[in-house]
Amino acid sequence: MLKSLFSGVSGLQSHQVAMDVESNNIANVNTVGYKYSRANFADLLAQTKAIATAPQGSLGGKNAVQVGLGSTVNSMTRIFSQGSVQNSDKNTDVAIQGDGFFIVSPDGGNTYKYTRAGDFKFDANGNFVDNNGFIAQGWLRDGTTGLVDATAPITNINIAPGLTTPANPTTEVTLKANLNSGPIVSSFSPAFTVNTGAPNSAINPGEGDALDDNGNPILSGDMGVMFNEVGEAFSLQNDQGVWISFISSSLSGVAVQASTGVNDELDISFTLDDGTPLNIRTNDATGLETAAENASRYVSAINAQTGITGVEANYNALTGAIDLSNTNGNVSASHNIRLIVNAGDNSGFTTQTSTTAYRYQYNSTTDSAIVNQDKTFTSIADLRYAMEVQAKGLNGPGTTTLTTTVGASSDSFQSTTTASNDTQYLVVNPTAGAMAGFTFTINGTAVTVAATGAGATATDNANAIGLAIDTAFPSTSITNYIVGGLPPLYIWNQTQTDLTLDMTGSSPEANMTSTTIPTSGNAVSFTLAGQTINVAHTGFLDSATENAQLYATEINNNTSLQALGVTASVDAGTLVINNGTTGDILLVTGPDVGKTGFPVSSSTAISSSNDGVTFTLDGYSITVQDSEFSDDDDFGNGVLDDGVNADGDGVDVTNTVTTNVQRYVDAINTAAIPGVTATVSGGEMVIHNNTTHTVALVTGTDVGQTGFPINTTTNIASSLDLNHIEVTVDELGKLRVANPGGSLSLDYDMNIKITALTATGITENEDFTRSMEALNAALPVGSGGIAYSQAFNAATHSSSIDIFDSLGSKHTVRMEFRKVALDTTTGSTWDMVVSVPPPATIDTVAPTWEKPGSVRFNNDGSLATYTPPNISFSGNNGSAPNQQVNLSFGTANAFDGMTSFDSVSATSGIAQDGYTGGDLVGIRIDQSGTLVGSFSNGRSFGLAQIAMSKFTNNEGLSAEGSNVYVQTANSGDPIIGTAATAGRGFIQSSALEASNVDLSRSLTELIVIQRGFQANGKTITTSDQLLETLIGLKN
Repeated sequence: MLKSLFSGVSGLQSHQVAMDVESNNIANVNTVGYKYSRANFADLLAQTKAIATAPQGSLGGKNAVQVGLGSTVNSMTRIFSQGSVQNSDKNTDVAIQGDGFFIVSPDGGNTYKYTRAGDFKFDANGNFVDNNGFIAQGWLRDGTTGLVDATAPITNINIAPGLTTPANPTTEVTLKANLNSGPIVSSFSPAFTVNTGAPNSAINPGEGDALDDNGNPILSGDMGVMFNEVGEAFSLQNDQGVWISFISSSLSGVAVQASTGVNDELDISFTLDDGTPLNIRTNDATGLETAAENASRYVSAINAQTGITGVEANYNALTGAIDLSNTNGNVSASHNIRLIVNAGDNSGFTTQTSTTAYRYQYNSTTDSAIVNQDKTFTSIADLRYAMEVQAKGLNGPGTTTLTTTVGASSDSFQSTTTASNDTQYLVVNPTAGAMAGFTFTINGTAVTVAATGAGATATDNANAIGLAIDTAFPSTSITNYIVGGLPPLYIWNQTQTDLTLDMTGSSPEANMTSTTIPTSGNAVSFTLAGQTINVAHTGFLDSATENAQLYATEINNNTSLQALGVTASVDAGTLVINNGTTGDILLVTGPDVGKTGFPVSSSTAISSSNDGVTFTLDGYSITVQDSEFSDDDDFGNGVLDDGVNADGDGVDVTNTVTTNVQRYVDAINTAAIPGVTATVSGGEMVIHNNTTHTVALVTGTDVGQTGFPINTTTNIASSLDLNHIEVTVDELGKLRVANPGGSLSLDYDMNIKITALTATGITENEDFTRSMEALNAALPVGSGGIAYSQAFNAATHSSSIDIFDSLGSKHTVRMEFRKVALDTTTGSTWDMVVSVPPPATIDTVAPTWEKPGSVRFNNDGSLATYTPPNISFSGNNGSAPNQQVNLSFGTANAFDGMTSFDSVSATSGIAQDGYTGGDLVGIRIDQSGTLVGSFSNGRSFGLAQIAMSKFTNNEGLSAEGSNVYVQTANSGDPIIGTAATAGRGFIQSSALEASNVDLSRSLTELIVIQRGFQANGKTITTSDQLLETLIGLKN
């Protein structure tokens, strides 16, 4: 009986606990992050009255007889089911969707507590705290790397109030774009401007041949990849092009005669463009035709083939001649007049040619621009230049020249000496009669002769002249005269110099004329190769051979001349000076040359036997080998010219002027310098500049016998200044031809004709022809008229982005792309110009605000390579200079950056990593728990990240109140990491997790607990009544 009482009491106690638990749940129905609990009932130890027995025989087994002793609450279970997430208006509120707990610390990170309540806020010090003031734990942004490292130990989340971020200079610009590789483009720009005259690249090799929008030299671009006015590609192939003429071909004055009993027949041929002849023949003559009739037959025959030959004939009745012309007005098989008279012709025509139209053909690798020749071009600048060369040089000589006198080359210099003797005198025979006084000079010294009176004899006059000489030259050692058996008068020269008598104004009776009396002495002083040679007088009776040997000995005794290789010898009375050096040497004489035979008061070059030479002409190296004369004992003195390999013929070897000039001319012409030739004219070498640029002749110390100056650059000017015609490319990309006229005599009326070019293996490029045909026009001299082609364009694209310097200042970087080349094997190439607004700079070469480069693509459209890979940026505004900015255009041979497909040119992505300084204006929290700061500079980046923990047994955590839990032995250790990883839930910002208490369930539980409590109470009252009955039985 008492057991039922105890059972009822234990039931009341257990349900009281259950009531307490459920009441607590209901009380926390609005507690953020609260997780409801439940009481777990268990029965108490039962009293066993009989144990269970096993079946025995026919008697079955019996269960145990046990009586329970009541109930108890043996545990509490906290249910961590997901609470509903409710949005809030606070951006620092966070809710966990899934498993896990926020980590907070009440003591600055020394100990940790755990909570699901995400009602966080920043305190006055910038700590990220919950409502208890506990600081949330996580990871902070590294100031060096700019990253939040979630692998580091957790720490207090603190974001300083008033946080600012410094400017971050740009280090990388990333571009993803497509550059249209197709035959039709919508994004294009005009060809660059090209001025008149020789291209800049011809004057300054390596520089551009056109001018960009800022007037800086730039490459004009390959014509093969250009487009017409509506963006259609020309797609020029090698050898495609046009015929161009600036005046019509014409032959005038082919006289026609009347037939005089002979059948005058026309039998001629016109050579067509492909080199084949077209024969034109008449055979209907009677032999009685008049000149006009013959002309009519010839004209008709020629004009019948005009559609093929392009040649039209007209008879001029006034001159009686047939004029031929080819205006190139139609597409014919011949664009010029190349007339050949055949053997059967007796019309009066002669073989002759008039060529004014030339082929202008595209070539992807070479160009040529020579007057009166077919031209090739690669770029539009080449085409313009070739047209101007022809237009300017057409009506003139087309060349400028340099003429130089070439010398002979030999192994010696010879001078004929004379003998010394005392027979050098002048015989004078004055006449009788009064002789007027007069003055004459001897070697510039005045000799004054006194007048003689009437009746003077010839002897008197001779005495007067002799006395005057004696007075002017009192020293008989200088000049002597002898009067004996006068007349005649003998004037002797025993000086070391020749005497020159100037008898201008002498009296007729003197009977004297101006003359020279040679010296009789052999003394002399001269310089040879800079060395002074002095020869003393040896007497008046030396022979020519003796005098020659005297001079040779003095030359050979000079040690300096010996060192140079200069020697002298004697050959049959002739003085021979041998120049063994590699250059010319000078023989310098004064008025006294003794008996040497040297020229008086002269500087004579004694050429070296070396006639080899090396020089450059228009950049081409020209080498002429030395003749290497054979070596002989030319003078029979047992001495070889240079001591080696005598051939014994006794003949001195010499290259004449004619031989040398031809050798040098041949060497120049063999070099095949475009537009430069050499010819022989009047025994001299003439170098012709038929180009449109200045040709430089550069020499060194060794110039052989060329006549060139030593160590000199000689410019041979261009011949293009022959008229005022200008061919340019204007700012719209159009070829522009102007004929303003002027003072030059070679200006002419232009008649521009451009027609299609076709030939075997060459098809017409119709788009290119149409664009060029727009130039067809007549431009009289000085008319002011201008002819324009259609526009030539290049495929272009541009992208721009603002980058930042170290001060946070913005600078716009613009990248402009222009298609310039196409290789059918490897792909296309685009020029690139990166630019920034001045005063900022990105290059050390002017213009410093631009950096040229290029981008090349493979033939599948993928990126092959690009340059430059980076730019060195200096803002020049006080920011850090030489800021390195990488240009990231993609991976080679991949499609992750720039591409070149047959698709519209467009930029699909462009970015950079720099920014200006800014203040923190707001914080938001993403699903990973990263606190993302938003700054006034528009930048956003992670400042910190909230740490989360999970436990093996969440129910094992112990609640400490204030919505926090602590770790227990049954919960396991916390597993810390970031949200949404390793089974941890993700974080939802601006939201809170509501209590997971289900109020309807809790109220139902209350009713159930209440009923249980009432039932246990009834057990007690019933037991009490039973006790009372039992007690009553006793009474």
